[in-house]
Amino acid sequence: MIINIILTIVIIAGIAGIFSCSKADKKKNGERNPKSRGLALALLLIIIACSIAILVRSAKPEDNDEPVVSEELSYSRVSGVMLGRYLAKTAPGFNALIITHDKNSENPLLDASMGGLREGLDKYVKIAAIDSPLPASSGAKSSESEKKKISPEKMLYLSRKIQLNNFDLLIDKYPDCNLIISLISLPKDISKMAVFKLKPEIRPKIALLSSNISMMKERISKGEISVAVITRPDYVPGKNKLPKDIESAFDKRYLMVTPENVKLVAAEHPEVFKK
Repeated sequence: MIINIILTIVIIAGIAGIFSCSKADKKKNGERNPKSRGLALALLLIIIACSIAILVRSAKPEDNDEPVVSEELSYSRVSGVMLGRYLAKTAPGFNALIITHDKNSENPLLDASMGGLREGLDKYVKIAAIDSPLPASSGAKSSESEKKKISPEKMLYLSRKIQLNNFDLLIDKYPDCNLIISLISLPKDISKMAVFKLKPEIRPKIALLSSNISMMKERISKGEISVAVITRPDYVPGKNKLPKDIESAFDKRYLMVTPENVKLVAAEHPEVFKK
């Protein structure tokens, strides 16, 4: 934006310069002043160059947007990596069902989280299935290049539309998965979910990434939800640069809530569990 303003000022100055040269370029003894004509030509070339530069820059997204998008993608990856590492330590050898949105839809932030999760789980947790409780966006399956883009707002809307029975049916579909990792939170009426009615010894572990856990304090305390990664309520976007160290970046942006620290989180960040 600033560069475009500077280029515009140069263009205005160039036009004023050409106007001045035209006044100075008067006939003297039947000849024009060659210096004035040369200067006017140079100014014209500068004006043309600045105009082209403005047009090219206008056709591109704002440069300032790129670092912001890149930072959000990095943070999303970090959240997945750290959740994956935690599960690799606490649930080694488990078979995981990852619950996500319609696989025919595209969301860069969700894809970054998924990539980080794969990295964090490594060889310690097997990803047995990746599926969605949402109906496919179209009857025909789309290739990777044909995925439909889905905005964060649309993703939130779809999450709220998920019916309880969709989740229950999806979990029942994969009886061998003893670890459920949801990237799209859980239905509002989780108290009615079949998985929470199972005995602790046969109930799969449940992990949540970037979810609203305001109504889940008791379930986390009881261990019905093993871990939840949430955005820190005191996180200020754009303040300071993204730390290069993964652990530091995670601590700056996220909280990992577990049965062991849920009371501490509630005491230090009471807004997390406001109903």
